[in-house]
Amino acid sequence: MRVSTCLVLAALVGLVASSARTAEGACRTSTCRDVPICDGVEQLDPSCIPLAWKRPCVGVSLQVNGSEQVPFEVANALVTKAFQTWEEPACDELSGGKPNIHVENMGPIECDLVQYNSRAANANVVVFRDLNWPHPSGPHNIALTTVTYDTRTGEIYDADMELNTAEFGFSTSDGDVQTDLLSVLTHEAGHFLGLTHSLDSSATMWANYTTGNLGPRTLAVDDIAGICSVYPAVDPPVDKATCNPIPRHGFSPACLSKQTEGDCSVSGPLGTSRDGAGAMVMVMVVTWLRLRRQTGGPAQGQ
Repeated sequence: MRVSTCLVLAALVGLVASSARTAEGACRTSTCRDVPICDGVEQLDPSCIPLAWKRPCVGVSLQVNGSEQVPFEVANALVTKAFQTWEEPACDELSGGKPNIHVENMGPIECDLVQYNSRAANANVVVFRDLNWPHPSGPHNIALTTVTYDTRTGEIYDADMELNTAEFGFSTSDGDVQTDLLSVLTHEAGHFLGLTHSLDSSATMWANYTTGNLGPRTLAVDDIAGICSVYPAVDPPVDKATCNPIPRHGFSPACLSKQTEGDCSVSGPLGTSRDGAGAMVMVMVVTWLRLRRQTGGPAQGQ
């Protein structure tokens, strides 16, 4: 099942009551459609499970065609930088511990499909849509992230990010800013990691974007509280040099290919969901709607 939603949630910036950052009001995507899990808000349906990667190391790849708007090398570097932004904040002010998650850029891939293969190799892809935006129900989408997860556990299996370069002009510099690519990538990386929208207008995960805004490049207190809630700091921290970013069932740069020789499947206890054969999997599409135009009021959402 594929659900297209615009999630605008009441996520308030909470006060830090101790040395560890708390996520009072920070919200996460859940296994229930349109039902976020927000700290400080009573959860009315206990069957709703928050989403998260259950492994500390995940891979991501930029589709090789890139975009005519941005040199491939620049775009690829910004993909890496966007995820690093979520890895760097201190979750505990005393120890300096950081979120227990690392997203490894695995290099360019050929496949441009948004898909998850339950019996073949996979890749978490970032793809520019230069020719057309294939989501007519969301004509004002700047970008869209599709997250595939196990509905029984909330474990994220796959995440794919699409950027609407067919309808928006993206920029990468600090001057003459149009739709800032790094801001969009950083926001979508939050969805990739399991976060949903905030109503704190200073947050990276704020649902609205105004042309020329560079603010989402930098995480706000609400963003930091959220990522630290999903991936609390641990000791020892994730070893970025040795952790395994290979997707479930192996990594492949081509669509629906068999596992790349020499790679291995994800290790760790996956139970009956390990090969995907018995898992109930739902795909949730999290969109960032450009609801506010610089020259006018809010556009209609979906």
